[in-house]
Amino acid sequence: MARYLVTGGAGFIGSCLSKSLLADNHKVVIADNLSTGKLSNIPKGADFIECDLSKPESMALLPTGRFDAVIHLAAQSSGYIGQKDPHGDMQGNVGSTMLLAPWCLKNETFRFIYTSSMTVYGRKAIAPLDEDETCTPVSYYGASKLASENYLRVFADEGLNPTSLRLYNVYGPGQNLGNIYQGMVSIYLAYLLKGEELPVTGSFDRYRDFVFVEDVVSAIRCALSVESSPSLAYNVGTGVKTSVQEIITALIDALDLPADYPVQEIAGSKSDLFGSVADVSRIAKELNWRCEVKLQDGLQKMVEWAKTQDC
Repeated sequence: MARYLVTGGAGFIGSCLSKSLLADNHKVVIADNLSTGKLSNIPKGADFIECDLSKPESMALLPTGRFDAVIHLAAQSSGYIGQKDPHGDMQGNVGSTMLLAPWCLKNETFRFIYTSSMTVYGRKAIAPLDEDETCTPVSYYGASKLASENYLRVFADEGLNPTSLRLYNVYGPGQNLGNIYQGMVSIYLAYLLKGEELPVTGSFDRYRDFVFVEDVVSAIRCALSVESSPSLAYNVGTGVKTSVQEIITALIDALDLPADYPVQEIAGSKSDLFGSVADVSRIAKELNWRCEVKLQDGLQKMVEWAKTQDC
């Protein structure tokens, strides 16, 4: 039985990961400030600490002693909010990482899994992108994620064993349907379930790489299965290009809505990416991870779950 600290464990991905770890009889401690996470997401059997990990005083609230690993998911994860409040974005993302990494070394917890983002790449014409591509983020959120990755590279010289997972567009049951600032699939789905006109910021031709939450949990667990990874960063996606128009059509079909459902195209922001698709050959080769859930099947699972929720 291993002992894990999961930051952001009351959120979408963190709660799914915590459930998976608990199901295998591991000890799980969750740290979350509940800014976007929910108490109802914390699975039975996990210990919970409510704290803001961007504040130095929160380190004293964490249990002392060695953990087998820290999985750092706690973050400000909205690109929109990051543009509105870059200082808050930096504090939430970089600040928490800068506090947790030395705390880990002090407590002889050397394995550190960090959930980064595909936004670190910025605007690239190449698709799919591999991890050797130069990172030139065009958003404050992407810059904060890349800064955390780079700080962890420095901490690696001090004995930490970090792995950064660059997540693409994660979706699935449990995603926050009430948060209209984060999660393309969940935002669109929330509007469709309420029967409201669907506002789409940016071109319908934009494209993304949508990866199901269970596959993301699987990727994290593959990273946990090794004491240190051959590479410091890995893409986590499907390698499949899906346009915004295609995702809207798929959701409308899954909900049995009319094909002419009202959709409004709104001008995008300067920080929005036109498209990004992952090259996942490195994580497949080095960590033996592969995506299992096809988009059509994942969307169906999410829609079935969403119909049971109050939007």
